[in-house]
Parts: sequence; C-alpha cells; structure tokens
Amino acid sequence: YGKGGYQHQQLKVQSGADILILTGHMSAMAQVLIGGPPTSIQRAKQLINGLVAELSGQQAPRDGVVLVVPQGGLTFMPRMTHPLFQSIYMQTHASARMVSADRVVVQGGPNVPEAVASVQQHLAWTATVLLHTG
Repeated sequence: YGKGGYQHQQLKVQSGADILILTGHMSAMAQVLIGGPPTSIQRAKQLINGLVAELSGQQAPRDGVVLVVPQGGLTFMPRMTHPLFQSIYMQTHASARMVSADRVVVQGGPNVPEAVASVQQHLAWTATVLLHTG
C-alpha cells in the first residue's frame, strides 16, 4: 500500500485514527480496520474513500486529471501501453497510467496539460477530461 507505507502513514496522521490494512496474497481486495474517536474514524473513512476514488479513476487527483474514454473510443485503449506511458513521462515528467478499461490518470508536475494532449492524441481526442474540481 504505497511506497514504504507512506500513504498509510499519511492517512493515520491526517485522520488521527489508528488504521490497520489487511491484505491477502495476490489479492486486489483489502480490509481496513479503523480505531479511535468517532470524529477521527469518520475523517479516516472520508480519506480512504477519496483515495479509493482516485485509485479507481472515479475522482481526479489534486495534481492531475482522469481521461474518461467513451464507448466509441474504447477501440483506441490498446494503444495505452507501458512504453507509451514511459515516453510521455520522458517528454513531460508527468505520469500516465490506465486505471480501468475506460480511464487513464495523468498526474504530476507542471506539464500535465502536455501529457494529456499526448494521451488524447493516441485516443483520437475522444476522452473527456475529469478535473479534480469536478
């Protein structure tokens, strides 16, 4: 869960709750146990739900966007490959990654718009851009 548990530690500090994450071997699912005062537990739940929304592409990260590809543009999704994402990173220093069959997240650095344009070009300009602000 994050590099060196950094996100886990951030969640604990920001919420004031004690958080234990239980994962199974090779599982995409996890159980999250939360303890503490009711207000801290509620804040932890909100933070975790926000993180899950970002990881799944339902919500854009603060430093990026989500490209939502419509049904008609899904034929272009096979173009979204690791080598393409590496090339975009080398050119823009912004990262891009597929998070679902119809969503690509682009984030990090001042060149996000340039990285978005590159991804959009490979998607034949079919994607809708979801901003952090909604």
